[in-house]
Amino acid sequence: MTRMRPPMPLRRTRLLACAVLVALGSDLRAETDATLQAPQQALPEPEMQAAAQAGFRLAAVEFVGNSLVPDSELQALAADWIGREVTLTDLEEIARRVTGLYRERGYFLAQAVVPVQEVQAGRVSISVVEGVLGSVDVQVAEDAPISAERVHRTLAPLQPGQALSGPRYERVMLLLSDLPGIRPQSAIQAGAAGGSTDLTVRVARGDRLAVALEADNHGTPESGRIRVGGTLRWASPGGRGDNLDLRLLVAEGTHTAFGRLAYETPVGHAGLRIGAGIARVQYELGGDFRALEATGTADIVDVSATFPLVRQRASNLFLRGALDHKDLTDEFEAVGFESSKRVRGASLGWSLERRDRLLGGGYSSVNGTLYRGDLDIRDPLSEFLDQSPFGRGTEGRFTKLVVQATRLQYLAPKLSLFLGAGVQRTSRNLDPSEQLSLGGPRAVRAYSTNEALVDEGYIANLELRYAATDRLTPYLFYDAAHGAFDHDRNPLDPGRNGVTLRGYGLGLSWARPGDYGLNATLAWRDADQALSDPRDPRLYLQFQKSF
Repeated sequence: MTRMRPPMPLRRTRLLACAVLVALGSDLRAETDATLQAPQQALPEPEMQAAAQAGFRLAAVEFVGNSLVPDSELQALAADWIGREVTLTDLEEIARRVTGLYRERGYFLAQAVVPVQEVQAGRVSISVVEGVLGSVDVQVAEDAPISAERVHRTLAPLQPGQALSGPRYERVMLLLSDLPGIRPQSAIQAGAAGGSTDLTVRVARGDRLAVALEADNHGTPESGRIRVGGTLRWASPGGRGDNLDLRLLVAEGTHTAFGRLAYETPVGHAGLRIGAGIARVQYELGGDFRALEATGTADIVDVSATFPLVRQRASNLFLRGALDHKDLTDEFEAVGFESSKRVRGASLGWSLERRDRLLGGGYSSVNGTLYRGDLDIRDPLSEFLDQSPFGRGTEGRFTKLVVQATRLQYLAPKLSLFLGAGVQRTSRNLDPSEQLSLGGPRAVRAYSTNEALVDEGYIANLELRYAATDRLTPYLFYDAAHGAFDHDRNPLDPGRNGVTLRGYGLGLSWARPGDYGLNATLAWRDADQALSDPRDPRLYLQFQKSF
């Protein structure tokens, strides 16, 4: 017998307001990653004895302490050594494989060790410490806008006496950090009981009010090119991790004004959030359309629910369902005409993101929305024009699918490649308020925002970025888009149905996350002629400041 002591190891004029609403209707959401501090958990390491390296024939391995992984799977890891001459080094390799299997399954504190023992008839024991959670200590600051009970309920999946799973631990802590108005931190340390781990969670007060101001030239000559706006968030006004958001935007000459008020609150403690919002757009067209005295409004009410199906540091998947109601009115006072429309719809969307180490590392995202709507044209003249032989036939039910995918890929130190693609598909001809714009700062940047409104289309963006400093990033880009003005082309319309836009240019990003951001692009058209605004090159600027 041998005695061993081992070491441990995501058509142009009348409804420009709705296009503004689509481009600017996103809510701010701040997300702070919880701190995950892995403890240095190790068993005592007795000195190695010279005799420990003595070889012997391994007849069997007994695993002690495993409850999460079946014994048959562990035995498979040791099968290569059974019946062979082994030393302590071989046994430690078996233990490392067992530890690796546990880590692959998310048990980041688990550890397999070769204990001090007397080997009899070639039979060896390997102990598995599965990293059981000992105690959970929650410390909530008195001025934190959240109750200790909500924190405890959010942490409920982490049960003392159970093995601490890394994915479960990350999800719970990230869900806690998703609650506005607080700043949680966590630490784990060796517990009082052997092989156990204690968890301490401290919740401090976060920023209760967040203000972000912005200015850009993303508008159009008709609706106001220069725009200024801001967002105000009141975090946890009800002391339950809820938020109240206000967003405002005004274009030069007050041609366009947009406002949205939204509220969101958690339901339960597993990450589900429900919300409601109201928004209004008012516009007055200038430029070439001033003589028409064209004005309009869009009033939108929506309710939504969001749930994090996957919530991890490296990958996230959010599902979102929503119902909305839109009242759209356009007035042309010069000719005494008023158009009224109503859209009711329901949507189901997803947001997937993942960080990986592929080819040096990168970030991927896929966002999509499936929307089912019903357009009701409420004034007789507009309805007649829509349903006439020369009309587009947009009234009625429609389905629309929008998908956007991006990839940011590491190439070399300070050099990265950004790829973006978007597509919109629909079941029928769409009202202009539901169409896709192929031009603008988020599409083909060599064209104006309302350059080409299409029922169906594709957009692709390519950027080569160079991180000159941690705040300054110049880049080169190329954009391309193609679309169809009508899903079902009217045979009496002699014009072409397809349109292709392409452009290239250079950009500059100067940003400090959480403080300020400046983005500028200068783009030239690639052979294609503009359909409306002929400026070439085109400069887009945007500045944001957070407080």
